[in-house]
Amino acid sequence: MGSKTYYQQIRLDTLPAGTAGELLEGLLGGGARMPEVGRLLVGRTQGNPFFLEESVRALVETGALAGDRGAYRLERPVDAVQVPATVQAVLAARIDRLPPERQGPASDRRGDRQGRPAPLLEAIQALPGEELERGLERLQAAEFLYQAALFPEREYTFKHALTHDVAYQSLLRSTREQSHRRIARTLAERFPDIADTRPELVAHHYSEGGLVGEAVPYWHLAGMRALERFANEDAIRYLTQALRGLGDIDAGARRRRELDLQIALAGAFHSARARRRRRWPAPTSAPGSSALGPRTRASTSASSWACTGATAVAARPSPRSW
Repeated sequence: MGSKTYYQQIRLDTLPAGTAGELLEGLLGGGARMPEVGRLLVGRTQGNPFFLEESVRALVETGALAGDRGAYRLERPVDAVQVPATVQAVLAARIDRLPPERQGPASDRRGDRQGRPAPLLEAIQALPGEELERGLERLQAAEFLYQAALFPEREYTFKHALTHDVAYQSLLRSTREQSHRRIARTLAERFPDIADTRPELVAHHYSEGGLVGEAVPYWHLAGMRALERFANEDAIRYLTQALRGLGDIDAGARRRRELDLQIALAGAFHSARARRRRRWPAPTSAPGSSALGPRTRASTSASSWACTGATAVAARPSPRSW
């Protein structure tokens, strides 16, 4: 995601000891022996605020701390308090402590960092609505998930990307693939609007689920959607993914699909080059001479034809009709 233009990464440095102490005082409170706990946590986490918060939650869940936020009391000697060495280890331990009925909604959130609507979660989980609601409420209370949107549907996402990563890595490869396949098929069969507007999401889950051939038409559609909005780099990436998956589809369909993909990809490269030229104009040619040599003119003509062909392919309605 480092190439995206619509966001900027900001480095969050570790907190100085004094600031970390103030954060912990707000989390732990000022009870007896809390300063000792605070020093232990600051030393172990080196002032990383996310690590500090997750460590406090872990101590509450394991019974080392009791009470309410901002007014905790220590339930065991300080030297018996154990804090994992990394924030990943803290998160993994917290996830493992979830009872099975709470792990259901979390496990099928593990394959996707993006927000997911509640009806989709219900379809994937095959749980009664009330049971799913209770599971989501508990995961929110544990601060694994938060509600990212209310309209048009309630949408949930992980509170922190690292939580997603740890949860995902904790799954067996076979379990991950099963989850991805279930999500892809649910999107394709029961949520056609999402599949049509976000085909790259369906393609991603089919690919990660080992169904590379079934991902091809969705990568193709995602590439055409990206071309329509002039997102050329995205289009190139999606179309390239589709080309890589051609070996997994029928030979007859493969030739027709490959031609369409190559035409669309040529159009994407042409459009990307044109935009770069507009951004950084080429040096003007000498008076009386052509700005384009014969080879360049021929290349531009071919690329223009390819772009026209790509536009024609874009008019095709959906992966199911290809």
